[in-house]
Amino acid sequence: MMLEELERRNYTDTTIRHYLRFVEEFAQHFGKSPDKLGLDHLRSYQAYLFKQRRLSPGSVEHRISALRFFFVRTLHRHEFREFLPYPKVQRKLPNILSREEVARLIDASSSLFERC
Repeated sequence: MMLEELERRNYTDTTIRHYLRFVEEFAQHFGKSPDKLGLDHLRSYQAYLFKQRRLSPGSVEHRISALRFFFVRTLHRHEFREFLPYPKVQRKLPNILSREEVARLIDASSSLFERC
């Protein structure tokens, strides 16, 4: 049923494969069918991903997206949306070049076009 929903919504083959794998991993973690699992299972699974598997927030976010799709779009359990928060992903600041680095970069150019 989930596969049909993903295809109907025109998700890419890679996304479909990942979403199905993530829901399968969730079910295998508890040894039950995923439609039989509840909110407490979701909370403990999210904590397990961070604490024991030590996954990055981005990786956990992908898994949460798959579980949200499964519970909300496939099973129509809209109350699950509130209990599957996305983890906070830290944003990295860009590296800023110093004046000397910028000057060396401009001096290394061979034409007026590259300098501009």
